[in-house]
Amino acid sequence: MHIPELRGASIRFSKYGWLLLSRKDCSIFFFHPFNRIKIELPRYPKEDAFQIMCFTSPPDSIDCFVFGITFNGAKFGIIRRGEVYWTIREFIQGFEPYGISSCSPLLYKGRCYWLGHAGRVGVFDLQKYMRALDTNNEYSCRWAYHSSILPEKLHDSLHRSYLLESAGKLLAVFELHDNEPSFFIFSLNLSSIGPKMKWHPMRNMGNKLLYVSSGGSFSELAVIKGMRNMIYMPTVQDNSNVFYSFRTKKYHYFCKDHSCRTSSHGEEPINCTWINPMRIDLDEAFEW
Repeated sequence: MHIPELRGASIRFSKYGWLLLSRKDCSIFFFHPFNRIKIELPRYPKEDAFQIMCFTSPPDSIDCFVFGITFNGAKFGIIRRGEVYWTIREFIQGFEPYGISSCSPLLYKGRCYWLGHAGRVGVFDLQKYMRALDTNNEYSCRWAYHSSILPEKLHDSLHRSYLLESAGKLLAVFELHDNEPSFFIFSLNLSSIGPKMKWHPMRNMGNKLLYVSSGGSFSELAVIKGMRNMIYMPTVQDNSNVFYSFRTKKYHYFCKDHSCRTSSHGEEPINCTWINPMRIDLDEAFEW
């Protein structure tokens, strides 16, 4: 697809059929590539350029929040629909987000989840933040940190990590270097979160498949039986998409009789993401 509106922009996140993009001039905008609708957001401060971003709900939702993390991993910013300025805060309490470039944060039911160093989990309570916003209470902008999901013996092998929501559960997906198996998936039941987050390893995904990428990940029911239990990667090898099968414990390549057990050897195209095509009914004059 030739889309002139995206020239010079970097894809930051993809969800609900929308792309969230930014440019070097600090401008941020939503774009729906199927209806060609563009929605401008307030610019963020020049000194706080965001590298990793996400949003809670479709941009026409009254509860739409946008969340950004700066290039150096030192600060994060929040803005919701109707606001004209970003709220910028620094990370505190020793969280180590920098260096995990493949994982976008995930905003779900009033909380922001993110995987930090070696699979450590950070949680930011947006509801608490909103209640204390008028009092300028710095404590309301703190993250709660939890121990690493991934077993310690696998920390040095960690290559990429992804977060996504599937049927009311939060899934943490880890891809490892030179390890068999190459993928580990853990699930968290979001309806029963207590003081301690209990993650459970998943041996298979049943009749589901996953699409994972740095700009957004999601799960779907497998319409075709042969697509079950597979992870579709953001990588290509000789123009052939790479996917991983939990049934064979191998990487495979579309239209090629080739597979391998460790390291896909594929390349991730620059500035790309998966997107779930959705049609919308939105006035082009809509303002966020």
